[in-house]
Amino acid sequence: IDQYATANGLVIAGYYMANELLDDL
Repeated sequence: IDQYATANGLVIAGYYMANELLDDL
């Protein structure tokens, strides 16, 4: 597994989830 790709994926997923939560405020 590419560690950089995995870390980047987690960052993108976290950013997306944060945006979804903020949109609900």
